[in-house]
Amino acid sequence: MTATAALLLSAIAVPTAASAADCTTTVANVVAHQDDDLLFMNPDLLDDIDAGACVVTVFLTAGDDGRDADYWQGRERGSQAAYNTMLGLSPDATWQSGTATFAGKPVAISTSPDAGSITEVYLRLPDGGVFGEGYPAREGQSLSQLWDGSIGQLAAIDTGVTYSRLGLVDTIAAIVDSYAPSTVRVQDSRSGQYDHADHTSGAQFALAALDGFAGNILSYRGYSSQTEAINVTGDALAAKTAAIRSYAAHDHLLCTDSVCPSGDAALWTERQYTAPIAELEVGVPGPAAYDGPNVARNARVLSSSEASGQAATRTIDSVADGYPGDWTAEWATRSEGVGAWLLLSWSSAQTIDRVYLYDRPNDSDRITGGLLTFSDGSTVAVPSLNNDGSATVVTFSARVTSSLQLAVTSVSDTTGNVGLAEIEAYNGDVAPGPGPGTDPDPEPDPEPEPVPVQVGVPGPAAYDGSNVARNAWVSASSQASDQPATQAIDSIIDGYPGDWSAEWSSHYQGAGAWLLLSWSSAQTIDRVYLYDRPNASDQVTGGVLTFSDGSTVPVPELNNDGSATIVTFTARATTSLRFTVSSVSESTRNVGLAEIEAYNGDAEPTPTPVPEPDPEPQPDPEPVPDPEPQPDPAPVQVGVPGPAAYDGPNVARNAWVSASSQASDQAATQAIDGVIDGYPGNWAAEWSTHYERNGAWLLLSWSSPQTIDRVQLHDRPNESDQITGGILTFSDGSTVVVPELNNDGSATIVTFPARVTTSLQFTVTSVSDSSRNVGLAEIETYNG
Repeated sequence: MTATAALLLSAIAVPTAASAADCTTTVANVVAHQDDDLLFMNPDLLDDIDAGACVVTVFLTAGDDGRDADYWQGRERGSQAAYNTMLGLSPDATWQSGTATFAGKPVAISTSPDAGSITEVYLRLPDGGVFGEGYPAREGQSLSQLWDGSIGQLAAIDTGVTYSRLGLVDTIAAIVDSYAPSTVRVQDSRSGQYDHADHTSGAQFALAALDGFAGNILSYRGYSSQTEAINVTGDALAAKTAAIRSYAAHDHLLCTDSVCPSGDAALWTERQYTAPIAELEVGVPGPAAYDGPNVARNARVLSSSEASGQAATRTIDSVADGYPGDWTAEWATRSEGVGAWLLLSWSSAQTIDRVYLYDRPNDSDRITGGLLTFSDGSTVAVPSLNNDGSATVVTFSARVTSSLQLAVTSVSDTTGNVGLAEIEAYNGDVAPGPGPGTDPDPEPDPEPEPVPVQVGVPGPAAYDGSNVARNAWVSASSQASDQPATQAIDSIIDGYPGDWSAEWSSHYQGAGAWLLLSWSSAQTIDRVYLYDRPNASDQVTGGVLTFSDGSTVPVPELNNDGSATIVTFTARATTSLRFTVSSVSESTRNVGLAEIEAYNGDAEPTPTPVPEPDPEPQPDPEPVPDPEPQPDPAPVQVGVPGPAAYDGPNVARNAWVSASSQASDQAATQAIDGVIDGYPGNWAAEWSTHYERNGAWLLLSWSSPQTIDRVQLHDRPNESDQITGGILTFSDGSTVVVPELNNDGSATIVTFPARVTTSLQFTVTSVSDSSRNVGLAEIETYNG
């Protein structure tokens, strides 16, 4: 391992195997959450403590579950209480706390109240959720996204200290170097297992940091261990249980009743299983097999980030080109400058004495300084790269290396997305010769965005008029199903509760959401018309317009009545216009726009009229829903029919159903499938939200009125998730209060005077403290 640790300490000293004379050896655990070592690496952990080992446990995330500091700080105290119990101390014994710096990152640490034999290290990165999609409170970011390159950096939730992918690897490596353990335990790095995404990606980071580690590495299974035979019994089970109970006193989500551990935690407590360590290959291979002197072509490649369609592998594709030529032949970062990096690695050592670097050929993005770092830690400075598409050749004394990293240390003022057209690595004076593909394509590919943060898509229709937004390419931070970013330039100023398919809606975003327009040639603009989504709930209350020269214009609160908010400014020529939402109303769930228009001069917008309703005749004189699929009331999703035809008294079975959210394979339709079951039984038979609690909803709708006088609600049958209050809302706006649902799988029956309705919405108003993903096993509706 090449990483070193510079320790800057306050309040405490960091014990090591050498300085802690009473320790027989030192072992380290690298885990995602504060109970992972207790549940999945125990009783091996107890055996080490009983044998007199020092233990260093690194917690990569805060384990915050998207909640406030009281929760994750409690989990840290719970871990300390558990270790106190394993040491034979009072669970409430006080630990010493301080900070240390590893690989340049200040990190919180605590040591146990005995001789300091136990050390905990807290990186406090955001908990990413079971599926790695993150929590809205943490901007939907996660360890798994950092590992796969979909985000360039991740910030600690307490200090804001940021980690790039390589920076996190270096930090873990520095921690291990500092404490010099003989054994390091990690979680299961294998993909495709039944496990938490943080467990998997955390293990991948740990194994990358342990590259070259001379000691013993052990990997432990996570959630999937519950399917194996019980193998923790007797005294070991009693000691493990005692530690978990000490922890659970500080984490109300682990144990939900008087029996602790219970549910899944009880299954994990009775088991401990190791996992095979999958071969960890850093990066991805280049695009083609190669047998020649340019060893870069045979490397695996990884980067700090990459724009869509402009992957890091493009730097070793032998095509030295890029925008405004073949934009798919280059690597572009996503809005990175200084600090961006590209890493080449090989399975066997390579001898290199020169590197050829081709900057991105556009005029704006330029590297003006960098640093090459080799696997032995040595470095070579990189000068300003040529800005005419030719190679900048960096020569040095030949060295043997298994990796080569280029880090960008300075860029031009105009740089928006730094990158490279190509990198080549040689030993000896071999003239580079990019392969076929550099000639212009007789049928040129569509131009990318001039600012290629994302490769946008063109608007929905050709246009020749004064509203230049109509001719832009458009991309967005996110978009809901059937409400894409292109609908913001479709000339139809409408949206839910009108034509929901005519607007752009983000996917559960508020402040921070953005929409980007870009053009292949400069446009002159002096005003922008912004039309907010016309529903009463979602409202932009502030924003900013950013132009390709970096200048900005503030956006005030948008009108909430469907009319245009006009933002005027000094005319400027620009190749891009980005609207970023900076504040929203409290009721906002999915911010977006009905339309955006851009003009030079006082040109009144002339949108196309809203299309007429489907001309197919309606037999019923009463309003009948369009035969096309109906949108959600809060139109994040379009409703779908139930899973099977049905002819019986339970009219819910014949409804269209939609929901505020749904977990993978636990769709809203499962609430009307006729199967009253769910986890820990048949988990595929229930509806589960995706990390929702209060405010979650399920909507049933019918094409003709139904008469209903009772609703039977079956809660999810697991012990943790329980609805303790709700409300039923009918199509006439009337409501009925729902009491606490039975938590034993039986029906809670809500009766009321019969009413005729075309829809029924159940909204959750309160849940138990332990609820993480509220939902229903089944909903049934009857008349009599």
